[in-house]
Amino acid sequence: MCKPPPMNDERSLLSVQQTSTALRVAIKILQLWEVPERERSVILGFGRSDLTEDQIQGSLSQEQRNRISLILDIHATLRSVLSNPANQYGFMRMRNNNTFFNGRTPLEIIGSGDFRALHETWHRIKSLEQPM
Repeated sequence: MCKPPPMNDERSLLSVQQTSTALRVAIKILQLWEVPERERSVILGFGRSDLTEDQIQGSLSQEQRNRISLILDIHATLRSVLSNPANQYGFMRMRNNNTFFNGRTPLEIIGSGDFRALHETWHRIKSLEQPM
């Protein structure tokens, strides 16, 4: 089996910078969704403690990078399907009576910190882009 080539320091640093920027954007999105700070940490896979600058500047696990990607994609999807900014940022706090949500808000579901719940929430929101 072929191993990927080792990354040199410059490429590693760029990756850390990119993930740090993506994490900062995801945090800003969660703030705009009015998610409390401790819940932001749980959603992003950092546990129940507040995010520290060291965590933001450090390297992230693959799961944490996936979580960030899902948050960014949910945000992009909501911006593409909803024209009103109040709805774009408020959607995640709105009760949803579709089968998966069962009267809960998307934030109630992803606030559990369960990666599968975040992924399924992304999948359900992403389906809003599909033509009827």
